[in-house]
Amino acid sequence: MANLDNKKLLACCANGAGSSLMMEKDIDKVMKKFNVKPAELRHCPVSEGKSAARNYDVLFCARTFEKNFENAKKAGTVVIPLRNVMSAPRNRAGFEGRRSAVRDRTEIEKEGNTVMIQFSYTIRDELGIHARPAGQLAKVAKSFEPTVISITKEGKTVKASQLMKLMGLAIKKGHEITITVEGEREEEAAAAMKKFLEENL
Repeated sequence: MANLDNKKLLACCANGAGSSLMMEKDIDKVMKKFNVKPAELRHCPVSEGKSAARNYDVLFCARTFEKNFENAKKAGTVVIPLRNVMSAPRNRAGFEGRRSAVRDRTEIEKEGNTVMIQFSYTIRDELGIHARPAGQLAKVAKSFEPTVISITKEGKTVKASQLMKLMGLAIKKGHEITITVEGEREEEAAAAMKKFLEENL
């Protein structure tokens, strides 16, 4: 862990307020546990992180967002994809396995309860997510509130329950989207979203 002393660390996830903040706090706990003192540790959304990442030594992101940071990798930033937003105990194995972060990209082992669920889906409908299915999808998402369901396309994230913003993503056939579910009914909401997508889009 000593190789992270005086390094600049960045935690990146969908919206920058919930999941990435949680990542930052958990990373901070692990750093303190191993007596590592980074020069800087902050969080931000993927949309900001794509340009800011090259200014950091190490970037942590949800695995589904790793492809957004190819330019940062080329600039020398070590990108560490996480299976999910982890609790501090769950991060321990991952950080110990990354004492040499450049060499070791082993996934962090999953322990305990998740604090969010993410999955990706490629749109198959010829018209993409047009008005009718978008309205139905927003209705499904809204039925699980206050559990937050977000949809990300090419680094831009909106709440699935907000119809106009969802339409604004202009999701077409062949586009890959990432669905993020955070809240008390995560498993139920994620299953419902996956079922809707597979049956309608």
